[in-house]
Amino acid sequence: MSQPSITLLEQRRLQAQVLEPLFVVLCEELGRGRALALLGRAIERAALQAGRQAASQDPGGPNLEHFATLVRRMAAGDALELEGPTLEGRHLSYRVRRCRYLEMYAEMGLDPELAYTISCHRDEPFARGYHPGLHMQRPACLGRGDPECRFVFTWEEGKDGRPA
Repeated sequence: MSQPSITLLEQRRLQAQVLEPLFVVLCEELGRGRALALLGRAIERAALQAGRQAASQDPGGPNLEHFATLVRRMAAGDALELEGPTLEGRHLSYRVRRCRYLEMYAEMGLDPELAYTISCHRDEPFARGYHPGLHMQRPACLGRGDPECRFVFTWEEGKDGRPA
């Protein structure tokens, strides 16, 4: 019998339900700063691996067009209210006007920095895991109090014209 699939939003809710009590204990034992740093490292490692796994799903190998489909998948089920993504040459950009991930964490009563760490912090390592030549810039972030997230991904070319 096949397992029922759950949305990425629901998957993140389940992860947060495990990470929040762990965060509380780590804060008690190590202090808030150290607890956030350790969870951040763990999230980064998981995001790198998830990026590698996502890259392996495209038969043509990692590319910016495939990465754009992953952005749309993250937004599925109204999880993100997007403007874009827009693909122009070696650049992919989009804006997030509303993030139900962050809204869900707030409804759960999660500490805002913990919410940032388990959600927003994973974006850059996911891109790096997808391909080392994929570079992310995010000059604005809802998780840091900005009115929107702005993302620009740049696919760097190597000397042979292939992705770096």
